[in-house]
Amino acid sequence: MKTRKLVKGLLIGTGIIAVLFFLLCWHIYTVMKPKVDASTVAMARFDFKDNITSKDSATIMHWFAAQQGVEHVLCNPETKIIVFTFHPASINATALADKMHNELSYTVSRNIPSDKELQTGCPVKKDSKIYTFASKIFN
Repeated sequence: MKTRKLVKGLLIGTGIIAVLFFLLCWHIYTVMKPKVDASTVAMARFDFKDNITSKDSATIMHWFAAQQGVEHVLCNPETKIIVFTFHPASINATALADKMHNELSYTVSRNIPSDKELQTGCPVKKDSKIYTFASKIFN
């Protein structure tokens, strides 16, 4: 009788672990496979080569807001940086930089992070318990 309960418990436990493992694999597969559709929002940063004033900043922000697919715009004239969110299904950020150069005559360069910067850009704090635990397991 005890053996039967033990076997039944082990089967149920193994089944639960198998289901959880399947769910984890499914989650990793769906998260790691990016899909660009109408609801996808991306963020881009442009660095201005020339100095800009606050009046230029307002003009640039107004121009960006009028572009199809651009959702939110922030422009800082002191740092000569513009950051915006956009829908990649509607517009390409590099094409937008070229269009801005042609229409507004501002020279910008798109800031694309390097592979090293992307690897160190973990949203989890390095001093958190989760990061410490994960780094012990995977390193």
